Amino acid sequence: MGRGRRYWGTDELPKLDLRIPPLRRAAVERCHEGARRVRFPPRGDHPACEVELTLTHCRFGGWRPWFYCPSCGRRVLVLYWPLDAWLPGCRRCLHLTYKSQRVSRDWMSYGQHQVMQLVRRYYPAWEYADPFPAKPPRTRWATWERFCTKVQAWETRLDADLLAVAYRRFGKYL
Repeated sequence: MGRGRRYWGTDELPKLDLRIPPLRRAAVERCHEGARRVRFPPRGDHPACEVELTLTHCRFGGWRPWFYCPSCGRRVLVLYWPLDAWLPGCRRCLHLTYKSQRVSRDWMSYGQHQVMQLVRRYYPAWEYADPFPAKPPRTRWATWERFCTKVQAWETRLDADLLAVAYRRFGKYL
């Protein structure tokens, strides 16, 4: 790792994503019309860039569009374009990581991340320090109870680990 180098994540960069239905439909129509290239407009002092499109036939009918990454030539669904790059690229070429790959390997951080992921299924703006939310409307009680059981299991593990760490560090003072 070089000094001052910025490592981006997939959630931090502008992207062109063929998993979004309107873009997927437009790409399929464009390929059927014979246009197999997509033109990215120029950005700042960077020139315009053309990216090749291809289609594959799906097993149960329909078509799936793909980009060819300008850097490595792989077939990809998502292209990212960092501000300091001349060409868009795929996740591998740009050495991007998913948010879950940047979570600390520390057990406490991992547990907090798991609790946040669980709760954010129902409440996207929830933070770990916020009080536990109430049952959302139109959620079945059985589903909500399973959810609460999972969160409570993680919280119990985290509390036990926190007590163990506190006892190891400050045991002689307790």
